[in-house]
Amino acid sequence: MACPSPKPQRSKLEQRYKRVGTCAECRGCSTMTNCAGAKQELPTSYDGIRFTADGFDCALPVSMDSHSMCSYSCIYCFSNFLEGHNAAAAKLKQFNIGRLERILSGEAQDDKGKAMFFALKRDQKQPCPIQLGTLNDSFDNIERQQGWALQLPALFKKYNQPCRISTKGDLLSTPEYLDAFSLPEIFWVAFSIISIDDDLLTKIDRKAPSPSKRIATMAALSKRGVSTSLRFRPIMPNLSDRTPAHPQAYKELIERCAEAGAKAVSMEAIFTPGSIKPDKKKDWDMLEELLAMPLRKIYAVNRIKGGACNRLRRELAEDIFYAARDIAHACGMTFASSDPLFKHLNDTGCCCGIRPDDPIFGNWQRQNATNAVVVARENPGTRVSAKDYIPAWAHTQSLHDMCFGTGAAAKAMDNTTWAEKLRAGWDDLKTNRGVLYYLQGILKPVGVNADGDIDYIYDEPIRKHLRNQLFKV
Repeated sequence: MACPSPKPQRSKLEQRYKRVGTCAECRGCSTMTNCAGAKQELPTSYDGIRFTADGFDCALPVSMDSHSMCSYSCIYCFSNFLEGHNAAAAKLKQFNIGRLERILSGEAQDDKGKAMFFALKRDQKQPCPIQLGTLNDSFDNIERQQGWALQLPALFKKYNQPCRISTKGDLLSTPEYLDAFSLPEIFWVAFSIISIDDDLLTKIDRKAPSPSKRIATMAALSKRGVSTSLRFRPIMPNLSDRTPAHPQAYKELIERCAEAGAKAVSMEAIFTPGSIKPDKKKDWDMLEELLAMPLRKIYAVNRIKGGACNRLRRELAEDIFYAARDIAHACGMTFASSDPLFKHLNDTGCCCGIRPDDPIFGNWQRQNATNAVVVARENPGTRVSAKDYIPAWAHTQSLHDMCFGTGAAAKAMDNTTWAEKLRAGWDDLKTNRGVLYYLQGILKPVGVNADGDIDYIYDEPIRKHLRNQLFKV
């Protein structure tokens, strides 16, 4: 009888796909045939790097995504309402990492590339962190098949470029990724988790790992010395505050993350869209059914008027923000709010929760409205105005490079600089994206200065202590 042939040895690439074994479209399936992102070569035409459209109050001005879409399909995903992004995500494409290296090295000589070089403070000894995973999750099941992100550690280390990652994934706990990303001098990983309730949240974050798996991944990275944090946003009633299985879900989540080594909490309340297209309405119907709450109707009658999205009035969410801040402090964590109505609670002018004295990540952009609130609060009576909160690079950047736009709106954006847009936000007391309206009076106008700009001072919001708040503590 002939001896059996020896089993063929698998290449490292084949072993990696065998180990993770899931496609881009579902959770837990081992079949890769005809699945988006499954071991196929993707077009590299996706422009995955951009200035953040939240640059008005964001301390990390440059953001990037690895792919044009995400496999997690979370019901409430805010990127569903960005038409420019949705057009780009019509087909799965990959970001050409060569463009990123040209920006980091200074070789990119187009206006946007040069502005990003300076926005990232590449001319300084310690650069400003870049964001990874802002519109799509760069550690989802597409990444499991493509391995695109595995190129980043060596590239960022070569250029000493710190990176703040945002993810809902557990891919970073697998040996290959854990070893590659265990670079405390380069990576800070923020885990987006809005409830401790595994059963309920996996019905909402439909194809993402459970909260428990995310926290376990957080712990694995923290043990390697990597900075981690909790991205507690967007919080939702009957999910983030409490659930039948977790009466103090918010407290339990923050404490679990602190035990897993998280340094900070970044928090924001959910907002509802001003208008919903028919193909997205079913998602919001499903979300409200899972929350057992008519969220859109509640927001419609309790919202801050104006704007493309509906934000809840401050007094209906104040208890959970104050409670979360106190729990974070008790756990030795930094607290930050990306929610404009609660920026007065921030420990730092970076709403990601990164402190300014952090030796690796602390050189974030000081010219942002969140930092203006913190500066004004810590220096009572000090006047702040547009002049000190418009970064130099903004004068060369068109608004179109900062915000998605189509048609006539896009053309108008081309003729406006980001600096002009920022100054208008500081000096227009009526616009819904201006300092006065957006922060709901946390910065109070007190006059016009010699430059013709409006001066503001800090004005602490008065707590209302309503009995029937939307979020229960």
